[in-house]
Amino acid sequence: MLLLKVLSEHDCYGYQITQIFKRVSDGSIVVREPSMYPILYRLQDRGLITSYNQKGNGHMERVYYHIEDAGREELKKMSDAYQEVQRGVESIMNYTEAISDLREAR
Repeated sequence: MLLLKVLSEHDCYGYQITQIFKRVSDGSIVVREPSMYPILYRLQDRGLITSYNQKGNGHMERVYYHIEDAGREELKKMSDAYQEVQRGVESIMNYTEAISDLREAR
């Protein structure tokens, strides 16, 4: 989901994605490139993203990843599911606090 979110903003190469995760999350989400590439390859196999080569600074060619319409649709589904789970967790946490308050009132 996070890879698709970053790619929904702009095309990126692998190392760039890891740096965005680290910077935007204030260092709480650190993904090493070797563990990220298998996920990118699976997203490509599913037709959610594509890749293309482009020269970066200097002579080095980089592989950039691009989200496709199917990837945007999948991101929407994943985001909706995540928000539903997040609401459920918050409800349970609030319920736990409410039970503690009831016990203390006895």
